[in-house]
Amino acid sequence: MAERWYQKLTNVLGHELSSRQPVILYASHAALRATTAVPGEISEGSGGIAKLPRRKIVMPLAGPLSETNRVLGHELVHVFQFDIAADAALGSERGGSMMSLPLWFLEGMAEYLLQGAPDPVTAMWMRDAVARGAMPSIRELNKPRCFPYRYGRGPALAP
Repeated sequence: MAERWYQKLTNVLGHELSSRQPVILYASHAALRATTAVPGEISEGSGGIAKLPRRKIVMPLAGPLSETNRVLGHELVHVFQFDIAADAALGSERGGSMMSLPLWFLEGMAEYLLQGAPDPVTAMWMRDAVARGAMPSIRELNKPRCFPYRYGRGPALAP
């Protein structure tokens, strides 16, 4: 699964990773939450983590294999983002960091590259937000109440 995602993302982004990518898989979410492979507490809702500075992916095997595949692809997008940002920082006087990019952009890009456009569930979210007059502005997307995974990829659905 990781090799298929790697090939797809390499083709789409026109970028090859600068080094090998470690992936640590756990048998369950409980085992993931007990890990010391990443510092800090892992939230109950976390499906996987792509962590700097060693750029490792840490995730549990999900119930259906399709969910494991989806989470692995999502986390690999973040690894590509880390790697591309590191390359850009080397060629820039100001430097630069992926972590300075807004969460809605990082998560939205990962979801967009996973599902493509249009995604019916995201389209439903966007239509509902517009119908209720609750579509967040770009500034509001930086607030924690906004769900960056859906709202971050929403503009791709605009006609």
